[in-house]
Amino acid sequence: SEALADAERLVTLAPDDVLSWTTLAAARTGNKDAAGGRAAAERALALDPRSVSALIQRANALVAKSEWDGARADVE
Repeated sequence: SEALADAERLVTLAPDDVLSWTTLAAARTGNKDAAGGRAAAERALALDPRSVSALIQRANALVAKSEWDGARADVE
């Protein structure tokens, strides 16, 4: 999708930016790539372990994979 392509370009332009990675996580999860969404969220969390946006995106990816306990842990 165009949104996914845009998010991938954003990460290329700003690889050390948490927002770039959370945007990519949302785009991947929204395009039925929960594993890719989780990986992008994990990268965002590596940059900023306290990023609420990254935690939410990781939880969204986990929900998409029916990993309820992991998702619950992220939002509690």
